[in-house]
Amino acid sequence: MIHLTNAVCWTLLLATVGNAQNASLKMRFAIDGPAPRPKQINVGPAFPRLAVPLVNERLIVDQQSKGIQNVVVHVYTGRRGTKLAQVPNKGTERVLTMANGRFDPRVLIAQSGDTLKVIDNGPVQHSAIIHFFTNQPQVLTPKPNQPARIPLPNAEPGPIPIECNIHPWMRSYIVVLDHPYVAVSDASGNLSIQGLPENQTVHFQVWHEASAGLFKQVMIKDTIVDWPRGRFEVDLVAGLNDIGDILIPAATLKND
Repeated sequence: MIHLTNAVCWTLLLATVGNAQNASLKMRFAIDGPAPRPKQINVGPAFPRLAVPLVNERLIVDQQSKGIQNVVVHVYTGRRGTKLAQVPNKGTERVLTMANGRFDPRVLIAQSGDTLKVIDNGPVQHSAIIHFFTNQPQVLTPKPNQPARIPLPNAEPGPIPIECNIHPWMRSYIVVLDHPYVAVSDASGNLSIQGLPENQTVHFQVWHEASAGLFKQVMIKDTIVDWPRGRFEVDLVAGLNDIGDILIPAATLKND
Protein backbone atom coordinates (compact mmCIF):
# COMPACT_ATOMS: atom_id res chain seq x y z
CA MET A 1 0.00 0.00 0.00
CA ILE A 2 1.24 3.49 -0.79
CA HIS A 3 0.32 5.68 2.17
CA LEU A 4 -1.23 9.06 1.41
CA THR A 5 -0.92 12.23 3.45
CA ASN A 6 -4.58 13.17 3.05
CA ALA A 7 -7.64 11.47 4.55
CA VAL A 8 -8.32 9.34 1.49
CA CYS A 9 -7.57 5.67 2.06
CA TRP A 10 -6.28 4.41 -1.27
CA THR A 11 -5.19 0.83 -1.92
CA LEU A 12 -2.72 -0.10 -4.63
CA LEU A 13 -3.20 -3.54 -6.15
CA LEU A 14 0.17 -5.30 -6.32
CA ALA A 15 1.03 -8.14 -8.70
CA THR A 16 2.86 -10.91 -6.90
CA VAL A 17 4.91 -13.92 -7.92
CA GLY A 18 4.52 -16.85 -5.55
CA ASN A 19 7.14 -18.15 -3.13
CA ALA A 20 9.88 -15.68 -4.11
CA GLN A 21 12.35 -15.05 -1.33
CA ASN A 22 12.74 -11.33 -2.06
CA ALA A 23 10.56 -8.47 -3.16
CA SER A 24 11.04 -6.37 -6.26
CA LEU A 25 9.47 -3.02 -7.12
CA LYS A 26 8.54 -1.99 -10.65
CA MET A 27 7.08 1.27 -12.00
CA ARG A 28 7.04 3.52 -15.04
CA PHE A 29 7.27 7.31 -15.00
CA ALA A 30 5.47 9.23 -17.75
CA ILE A 31 4.62 12.85 -18.40
CA ASP A 32 0.98 13.89 -18.06
CA GLY A 33 0.75 16.18 -21.07
CA PRO A 34 2.56 16.73 -24.37
CA ALA A 35 6.01 15.17 -24.61
CA PRO A 36 8.53 18.03 -25.01
CA ARG A 37 11.41 17.69 -27.42
CA PRO A 38 14.91 18.36 -26.07
CA LYS A 39 16.45 21.69 -27.08
CA GLN A 40 19.51 21.61 -29.29
CA ILE A 41 22.69 23.10 -27.83
CA ASN A 42 24.69 25.62 -29.81
CA VAL A 43 28.25 24.37 -29.31
CA GLY A 44 29.81 26.85 -31.73
CA PRO A 45 33.08 25.74 -33.33
CA ALA A 46 34.00 23.43 -30.41
CA PHE A 47 32.73 20.25 -32.08
CA PRO A 48 32.47 20.83 -35.85
CA ARG A 49 32.10 17.15 -36.82
CA LEU A 50 29.40 15.81 -34.51
CA ALA A 51 27.40 13.04 -36.17
CA VAL A 52 24.41 13.79 -33.89
CA PRO A 53 23.67 17.32 -32.58
CA LEU A 54 24.02 17.84 -28.82
CA VAL A 55 20.79 18.47 -26.92
CA ASN A 56 19.93 19.59 -23.41
CA GLU A 57 19.49 16.29 -21.51
CA ARG A 58 17.87 17.85 -18.44
CA LEU A 59 14.50 16.41 -19.50
CA ILE A 60 14.37 13.47 -21.92
CA VAL A 61 10.85 12.21 -22.71
CA ASP A 62 10.05 9.44 -25.18
CA GLN A 63 7.83 10.89 -27.90
CA GLN A 64 5.69 7.74 -28.28
CA SER A 65 5.29 6.37 -24.74
CA LYS A 66 5.86 9.73 -22.93
CA GLY A 67 8.22 7.89 -20.60
CA ILE A 68 10.55 10.09 -18.54
CA GLN A 69 14.20 9.09 -18.52
CA ASN A 70 16.65 9.45 -15.60
CA VAL A 71 14.19 9.37 -12.70
CA VAL A 72 16.01 8.07 -9.62
CA VAL A 73 14.20 5.94 -7.03
CA HIS A 74 15.95 4.51 -3.99
CA VAL A 75 15.14 3.18 -0.54
CA TYR A 76 15.10 6.11 1.88
CA THR A 77 17.02 5.38 5.07
CA GLY A 78 17.08 8.84 6.63
CA ARG A 79 14.94 10.19 9.45
CA ARG A 80 11.78 8.07 9.84
CA GLY A 81 12.89 6.02 6.86
CA THR A 82 13.52 2.32 6.40
CA LYS A 83 16.15 0.61 8.51
CA LEU A 84 18.16 -1.82 6.41
CA ALA A 85 20.53 -4.57 7.36
CA GLN A 86 24.08 -3.76 6.28
CA VAL A 87 24.69 -4.87 2.71
CA PRO A 88 28.25 -5.99 1.84
CA ASN A 89 29.72 -3.98 -1.01
CA LYS A 90 31.54 -5.66 -3.90
CA GLY A 91 33.68 -2.58 -4.57
CA THR A 92 32.37 -2.06 -8.09
CA GLU A 93 34.10 0.30 -10.52
CA ARG A 94 31.59 2.85 -11.84
CA VAL A 95 32.48 4.45 -15.16
CA LEU A 96 31.78 8.01 -16.32
CA THR A 97 32.92 8.91 -19.84
CA MET A 98 33.48 12.32 -21.41
CA ALA A 99 33.39 12.62 -25.18
CA ASN A 100 32.16 15.08 -27.82
CA GLY A 101 30.80 17.59 -25.31
CA ARG A 102 28.74 15.30 -23.06
CA PHE A 103 28.97 13.04 -20.02
CA ASP A 104 27.71 9.48 -20.18
CA PRO A 105 25.64 8.43 -18.30
CA ARG A 106 23.58 11.44 -17.30
CA VAL A 107 22.92 9.82 -13.91
CA LEU A 108 25.47 7.42 -12.43
CA ILE A 109 24.64 5.15 -9.48
CA ALA A 110 27.25 4.01 -6.94
CA GLN A 111 27.49 2.48 -3.47
CA SER A 112 29.86 3.63 -0.75
CA GLY A 113 33.04 1.60 -1.17
CA ASP A 114 32.90 1.73 -4.97
CA THR A 115 35.42 3.48 -7.22
CA LEU A 116 34.57 6.13 -9.79
CA LYS A 117 36.50 5.81 -13.05
CA VAL A 118 36.45 8.95 -15.23
CA ILE A 119 37.51 8.53 -18.86
CA ASP A 120 38.06 11.25 -21.48
CA ASN A 121 37.52 9.63 -24.87
CA GLY A 122 38.70 12.76 -26.70
CA PRO A 123 39.56 14.13 -29.12
CA VAL A 124 38.65 17.46 -27.44
CA GLN A 125 39.79 18.09 -23.84
CA HIS A 126 37.11 17.97 -21.13
CA SER A 127 37.05 18.38 -17.37
CA ALA A 128 34.94 16.90 -14.57
CA ILE A 129 34.24 19.12 -11.57
CA ILE A 130 32.56 16.93 -8.93
CA HIS A 131 30.94 18.78 -6.03
CA PHE A 132 31.08 16.04 -3.38
CA PHE A 133 29.93 16.80 0.19
CA THR A 134 31.17 13.80 2.16
CA ASN A 135 33.73 12.48 -0.30
CA GLN A 136 36.69 14.53 -1.51
CA PRO A 137 35.64 17.16 -4.12
CA GLN A 138 37.38 16.67 -7.45
CA VAL A 139 38.69 18.75 -10.35
CA LEU A 140 39.68 16.25 -13.04
CA THR A 141 41.20 16.74 -16.50
CA PRO A 142 42.23 13.21 -17.47
CA LYS A 143 44.11 12.66 -20.71
CA PRO A 144 42.85 10.15 -23.28
CA ASN A 145 43.73 6.58 -22.30
CA GLN A 146 44.71 7.80 -18.82
CA PRO A 147 41.50 7.53 -16.74
CA ALA A 148 41.21 8.99 -13.25
CA ARG A 149 40.05 6.68 -10.44
CA ILE A 150 38.34 8.21 -7.41
CA PRO A 151 37.51 6.22 -4.25
CA LEU A 152 33.99 6.67 -2.88
CA PRO A 153 34.22 5.70 0.79
CA ASN A 154 31.12 7.62 1.90
CA ALA A 155 27.46 7.89 0.95
CA GLU A 156 26.32 11.33 -0.24
CA PRO A 157 23.21 13.20 1.03
CA GLY A 158 21.79 13.57 -2.48
CA PRO A 159 22.63 13.51 -6.19
CA ILE A 160 25.97 15.26 -6.74
CA PRO A 161 26.37 17.45 -9.86
CA ILE A 162 29.30 16.91 -12.20
CA GLU A 163 30.22 19.78 -14.52
CA CYS A 164 32.81 20.70 -17.13
CA ASN A 165 34.41 24.14 -16.82
CA ILE A 166 35.51 23.98 -20.47
CA HIS A 167 32.05 23.28 -21.93
CA PRO A 168 29.46 24.93 -19.62
CA TRP A 169 26.48 22.98 -20.97
CA MET A 170 27.92 19.65 -19.83
CA ARG A 171 26.32 18.18 -16.71
CA SER A 172 25.87 14.83 -15.05
CA TYR A 173 24.99 13.52 -11.58
CA ILE A 174 26.34 10.79 -9.33
CA VAL A 175 24.21 9.17 -6.63
CA VAL A 176 26.25 7.47 -3.88
CA LEU A 177 24.25 5.44 -1.36
CA ASP A 178 25.16 3.10 1.49
CA HIS A 179 22.99 0.34 -0.02
CA PRO A 180 22.26 -1.07 -3.51
CA TYR A 181 18.48 -0.56 -3.58
CA VAL A 182 18.26 2.08 -6.30
CA ALA A 183 17.41 2.35 -9.98
CA VAL A 184 17.26 4.94 -12.78
CA SER A 185 14.44 4.99 -15.31
CA ASP A 186 15.31 3.99 -18.87
CA ALA A 187 14.35 5.64 -22.17
CA SER A 188 10.74 4.46 -21.79
CA GLY A 189 10.45 5.56 -18.15
CA ASN A 190 10.70 2.04 -16.71
CA LEU A 191 12.68 1.05 -13.64
CA SER A 192 12.82 -1.82 -11.19
CA ILE A 193 14.61 -2.45 -7.91
CA GLN A 194 15.49 -6.00 -6.95
CA GLY A 195 16.23 -7.80 -3.68
CA LEU A 196 14.06 -5.65 -1.43
CA PRO A 197 12.87 -6.82 2.01
CA GLU A 198 9.50 -8.53 1.78
CA ASN A 199 6.47 -8.34 4.06
CA GLN A 200 7.25 -4.91 5.43
CA THR A 201 6.66 -1.24 4.70
CA VAL A 202 9.58 0.31 2.79
CA HIS A 203 10.15 4.04 2.27
CA PHE A 204 11.37 5.34 -1.09
CA GLN A 205 12.85 8.65 -2.28
CA VAL A 206 12.26 9.94 -5.83
CA TRP A 207 14.42 12.52 -7.64
CA HIS A 208 14.63 14.10 -11.07
CA GLU A 209 16.64 17.16 -12.02
CA ALA A 210 13.85 18.80 -14.07
CA SER A 211 11.43 19.04 -11.13
CA ALA A 212 13.51 20.93 -8.58
CA GLY A 213 14.64 17.44 -7.67
CA LEU A 214 11.32 16.18 -6.29
CA PHE A 215 7.98 14.89 -7.55
CA LYS A 216 5.56 16.06 -4.84
CA GLN A 217 2.23 15.09 -6.42
CA VAL A 218 1.59 12.36 -8.98
CA MET A 219 -1.29 10.42 -10.49
CA ILE A 220 -1.57 6.62 -10.21
CA LYS A 221 -4.58 4.73 -11.59
CA ASP A 222 -6.54 7.99 -12.01
CA THR A 223 -5.94 8.95 -8.37
CA ILE A 224 -3.94 12.01 -7.29
CA VAL A 225 -1.34 10.96 -4.73
CA ASP A 226 0.76 13.25 -2.53
CA TRP A 227 4.44 12.41 -2.18
CA PRO A 228 5.66 14.79 0.56
CA ARG A 229 9.33 15.60 0.05
CA GLY A 230 9.29 13.32 -2.98
CA ARG A 231 8.81 10.21 -0.84
CA PHE A 232 6.35 7.35 -0.78
CA GLU A 233 5.86 4.04 1.04
CA VAL A 234 4.98 0.58 -0.23
CA ASP A 235 3.93 -2.49 1.74
CA LEU A 236 6.11 -4.95 -0.14
CA VAL A 237 5.12 -8.58 -0.57
CA ALA A 238 7.26 -11.44 -1.84
CA GLY A 239 7.82 -11.35 -5.58
CA LEU A 240 6.91 -8.57 -8.00
CA ASN A 241 5.25 -5.40 -6.72
CA ASP A 242 4.16 -3.51 -9.84
CA ILE A 243 2.88 0.03 -9.27
CA GLY A 244 2.30 0.62 -12.99
CA ASP A 245 2.34 4.06 -14.61
CA ILE A 246 3.09 7.11 -12.48
CA LEU A 247 2.02 10.28 -14.26
CA ILE A 248 3.95 13.49 -13.60
CA PRO A 249 2.25 16.85 -14.33
CA ALA A 250 3.97 18.49 -17.31
CA ALA A 251 3.83 21.89 -15.59
CA THR A 252 6.19 20.69 -12.84
CA LEU A 253 8.98 19.76 -15.28
CA LYS A 254 11.36 22.46 -16.49
CA ASN A 255 13.80 21.89 -19.34
CA ASP A 256 15.92 25.02 -18.91
